[in-house]
Amino acid sequence: ELYDLPQWWVRLAMVVCTCAVLWSVLVHFCSEFWGDAREEGGRKSAMGGFMTFCRKLAMTIIYACFTTVCFGVLVMEPPQELVARAQPGESWHHVSPGVACTVFLTVIYFAVYLSFICVRLANEYGLLGQRLRFGRAQEYLKSTSTTVAVFAPMLCALFIGTRIRLLQLDPLHGNPE
Repeated sequence: ELYDLPQWWVRLAMVVCTCAVLWSVLVHFCSEFWGDAREEGGRKSAMGGFMTFCRKLAMTIIYACFTTVCFGVLVMEPPQELVARAQPGESWHHVSPGVACTVFLTVIYFAVYLSFICVRLANEYGLLGQRLRFGRAQEYLKSTSTTVAVFAPMLCALFIGTRIRLLQLDPLHGNPE
């Protein structure tokens, strides 16, 4: 906050994303607790439809905020005070490998789940022709890519933890020699 970083709109996206995650969890618990999302006589109840809408809206907000934060990380400019203190040949305009890998893994994580949502919706509504059931090969691919995507948050935490440790060892550059 000393240099007003990250940008105000990135900070806002972080807060909104956190609230949307909490909202999504609460809606999920409420719909499961009251059973409102279950079908009654082949049709969803009005409350179940509302809960589904709230969950989908929360996911849309999460995806929008995640995109905003990733974009903010990539376009963030270093403060002029730090650029002025840089040694000759030093570059302050690069994203550290830990942050770049974290952004990349986050994009992969969200892209995998977004692709599953899109394929499921296309299949449900018959957008690609006749409604199809996923074959064994497609189910295997789905389970495998989901398993791989589960590692992304753990790796992100590891990379950011490593970056924090580097900044403890060398607060100015984060590159101990």
